Amino acid sequence: MMAGYKSKEVGGGGFNQWVMDDSTGQVRTQIHSSHGHTQLNLGYLIDQRGNNRGGLRGTGFELRTDAYGALRAQQGLYLSTWKRSGAQGAQIDASEAQQQLKNSEQRVKTLSDTAQQHNALPMQEGLDSLTQLNSDADVTYGSDDGAPSQGPGEQQRNGGDTAWAIRSGGRGKTPGYQQPLLIASSPADIATATPKSTHLHSGKHLTLSTGEDVSIASGKSLLASVAQSISLFAQNAGAKLFAAKGKIELQAQSDAMELTAQQGMKITSLAQLVEMSAQKEILLTSGGAYIRIIRGNIEVHAPGTIDIKGAKKTLSGPASMDYANKQLPIAVPAGLYDEQNRLMTSHGVPLEDVAVEVDIPDEGKKIFFTDQDGNIPRIFSDKPGNGKITLVPDELIVPAGADKYSPSKKS
Repeated sequence: MMAGYKSKEVGGGGFNQWVMDDSTGQVRTQIHSSHGHTQLNLGYLIDQRGNNRGGLRGTGFELRTDAYGALRAQQGLYLSTWKRSGAQGAQIDASEAQQQLKNSEQRVKTLSDTAQQHNALPMQEGLDSLTQLNSDADVTYGSDDGAPSQGPGEQQRNGGDTAWAIRSGGRGKTPGYQQPLLIASSPADIATATPKSTHLHSGKHLTLSTGEDVSIASGKSLLASVAQSISLFAQNAGAKLFAAKGKIELQAQSDAMELTAQQGMKITSLAQLVEMSAQKEILLTSGGAYIRIIRGNIEVHAPGTIDIKGAKKTLSGPASMDYANKQLPIAVPAGLYDEQNRLMTSHGVPLEDVAVEVDIPDEGKKIFFTDQDGNIPRIFSDKPGNGKITLVPDELIVPAGADKYSPSKKS
């Protein structure tokens, strides 16, 4: 039932062996090197102890070693659990994987286009990368030159045993890759697991797509840092952000923030207060009426009725309240020059809420207001040189929403 060959290490106890086992219903082959207990087992896998046949270990193939291992394919590699009965079909027949990738490309394109229509950022670069992958995975190589034509009723099968395959003499075309791709595909689940860490890195794009849900669960934190933009888009069922404990902070540290709703907008504090603060101006408007708080003044204007009711109404002299606005961190963009100035009196008193005009190199003139410490916002430019600073008279201050200079006297 068993035949083979076993060699002996020169001057040592190691060996190499080749075993062929033709036992009924248990055909197998083993190539074994004692160095690292390295083995290739094919067929009906059992324990092999010398010339003794042991218990069942599995069926199929096993490549194992106690040392290192590597699997290399310079022109491309395909890992699959899709069925190919009787060793039929081409070596790189990845048709099922290709169909899944084409479905992914269509899904990414559809959602990307929809997101862009709703002012979210498109996934164009990821889509282009996926399109290129599908193109690289859908090629053939070989030649049909001189290969006989198929006879009536014959079906061509790469690597099959039909009469046509025999007559073809190894000629024909077969699937391959345009690039040295590594593709893994399965009709069931694919899983990776480790008690330590998992690392994924792409020098260019990482595209995730699924026909149903993407679920993320973390025992501690979910942290994401990106160098450019973040865009999240939900097409049909809305978006929710909850914190069971701790506060939620949203900051636009160098630009504006917009909150817009087609229907109503509700802001509620269930146990404390709602605060609104602005260094320059607060404007509330609806139906042509407005309340403006600007530079220590309050304007209440309406095209219709102003209705004030209360058991007691008090109108007295001036009063004010200092409010400390949060200071946001400022990071200097790579490759840019930065400059910040502070306005003070000759006695060292900061000049708060003073309008200044700054002439920025290659950007032109811009209006800024000093903060409570007299600081002018930090200026960034890709050109060296100081920006020229000029005080803007009160009568030339531009109210919020105006597109040109108009009178606005400071009290």
